Amino acid sequence: MDCLSYDILKELVTEYQKCEDPKIFAKILKKLDRLVIRTVIKCKNTFSQLDGVSFDDLYQSAIVGLYRGIKTAKMIQSGAEIQARIISYMKLEIRSNFSDIIKDNFLELKEPFVSGDSVYNDLQIEDIFNCIQKLIENGDIDVEAFQIVKMRYLLGMKIIEIAEKMGKSPSAVCKEIKDTLVKIRYFLRLKNVEY
Repeated sequence: MDCLSYDILKELVTEYQKCEDPKIFAKILKKLDRLVIRTVIKCKNTFSQLDGVSFDDLYQSAIVGLYRGIKTAKMIQSGAEIQARIISYMKLEIRSNFSDIIKDNFLELKEPFVSGDSVYNDLQIEDIFNCIQKLIENGDIDVEAFQIVKMRYLLGMKIIEIAEKMGKSPSAVCKEIKDTLVKIRYFLRLKNVEY
């Protein structure tokens, strides 16, 4: 979801909280339908005990969670935070509706259950990478410079290793990393993306 979509979601949630119009809820549901489906699939993959539960039953529980997430959203939250809240409420609703079959035995999980905070962090990271991708496409950031930043911070490579790999001096690599991070931070601030 891009920054504009988060803004639209926040506007729809604000509007729904004011008047509780079912048409607005339908718009929110239409906008987030794929997210609801992905959340249901994620829960079904997370808890092996849900294998026998119909998709429709899980989907309906997720819709109740969507409603509760919308009702409890705070207008001081960003659109991304509201979406993360909604995801958390959908997962919580599924867990509580099927608590009789879902055991909180984490040894039985197919994969770790994701908390609302980690969902929000993932959304932030996704937004940051989307913005960086646009900066590269627009020529605001050099592809090679961003590769150096990725080697340093995502791959954990040492400056000397990067310098050898790129055929540059360690001081040139340090300067390129510093300059690229300054540019990225500047453009993220312009787009109001938290980092």
